[in-house]
Amino acid sequence: MAKYVAMNIPLPPKLEVGGNLAASWKRFRRMWDNYEVATQLKAQDKEQRIATLLVCIGADALEIYYGLPWVTTRDDKGAVVSDESRDIDKVLEKLEIYCIGETNEIYERYCFNNRQQREGETVDAYTTALRTLAKTCNYSTLEDSLIRDRIVIGIKDDQARKRLLQTPKLNLKNCIDICRAYETTAQQLKDINGPGPEGSEEVHYMRKGQPTDQSGRFQQKGARKDGMILLSCRFCGRSHERLKERCPAWGKTCNKCKGMNHFAAKCQSKDGGNPSIQVVQGVPADYILTVEEKEYVGTVSGGSYPKKLHATMVLQGSTKVNFQLDCGATVNVLPQSVYAALARNATSPGLDNSNSTLVMFNKTEVKPSGKKRQAYDEGKNSIPRPALWRGDGI
Repeated sequence: MAKYVAMNIPLPPKLEVGGNLAASWKRFRRMWDNYEVATQLKAQDKEQRIATLLVCIGADALEIYYGLPWVTTRDDKGAVVSDESRDIDKVLEKLEIYCIGETNEIYERYCFNNRQQREGETVDAYTTALRTLAKTCNYSTLEDSLIRDRIVIGIKDDQARKRLLQTPKLNLKNCIDICRAYETTAQQLKDINGPGPEGSEEVHYMRKGQPTDQSGRFQQKGARKDGMILLSCRFCGRSHERLKERCPAWGKTCNKCKGMNHFAAKCQSKDGGNPSIQVVQGVPADYILTVEEKEYVGTVSGGSYPKKLHATMVLQGSTKVNFQLDCGATVNVLPQSVYAALARNATSPGLDNSNSTLVMFNKTEVKPSGKKRQAYDEGKNSIPRPALWRGDGI
C-alpha cells in the first residue's frame, strides 16, 4: 500500500539549463534529495517518483531527458521487461552525466585551492563553501587537513592568520574556532570603538570640504601597504607613512624659498622669497612645516594632560629644570625666572638679541626677551644648545 505523500511542501525550483549547468545540477540534486525525504516520496513506487521528477525539472530540462539514449529490454513476445527512462536511479545518473560530465579532478582542485574569503563573508560561510568544493576533489582522508590549510591561507584577517600559524598541531575544529573568535572580537571592538565621548582628547584635522562619513568623522584617504596607511604628502609630493621621518623632504632646504622641510615642487611661496606663516590643515600636529622667521612652541593651555612627557635637565651643573618634551616644537624655551637664577652664576649673563617670534599652540604670538646658547647636562654629556627666553606670565 502506497504511503501518504505530503503535498504542502513546495516543489524544488526547476533545473536551469543556461549558464553554469554543472553548478545548477548540483544545486538541484541537493534540493531534490531533501524533497524526497521531506515528502516521503522515496517510499513510493518508481513510476510516481519519476513522474514527480519530470514535473520538477522544467520544460527545457525535459527536452534533454527525451533526447538521452535509453535502453529498453523486451522479452520474446515483445513485452517491455525494463525501461531505463522509467527507472528513477538511471534517470538521475544519466542527467548527472549529461550536466556535469566526467569530473575533471585537476580543475576541481584548482577551484578549491584558489578560493579566498570574500569581502563581508563570514568564517562559517567560507568554511561551507570550501567543504562543497572539496566534495569533487577526491581528497579522501586528507579533506579536513586541506580545508584547514585553505582557511589559513585564504582568510582575510591577518591577525587571525598569525595566530593560526603559531598554534601547534592545529586541526580543522580549532582552526574554525580561532577564526570565529577573532571575527566576533573584531565586531565587538568595532561596536565599542564607536563615536568617542564628548570631551575626549582625540583631535582630527580636516581640510575644508573634506568628506565625512555618517558619524561625522573625516574619511582618511590613502593606500595601504603591509597593513600601513600611506598618505599623499603635501611637502614632498609622494606617498609614505604618517611620520615626518619618512618624508624625503624632512630636513631638506627648498630651492625656491630656502625654507625647510619641503621640496620646491610643493612650495607655497608665490614670489620665491621667504615664506609667510600659513595654516596647515589635514596633517598631524608633529608634521607641521617650519619657517625661518617664526618659531613654533607646542604648549597646551589649560586642562590636565597626564600623558605629557617630561625630562629633568641640569643647567650650569646645579640648576635643575623640568622640561616638557615636544617633538612638534622648533625651539627650546625657558621662563625669565629660570634665566635670572642662571644669570647669577654665569660669567656673561647678557642675552643676545633675537628677531624670532614665538607662535604658540593656540596661534598667539610672543616676542622673546632674547636668546642665549646654554649648556645642559642630560645625564652623560654637557651639550651647548640655543634657547629663547621669555618673560613670566606671557
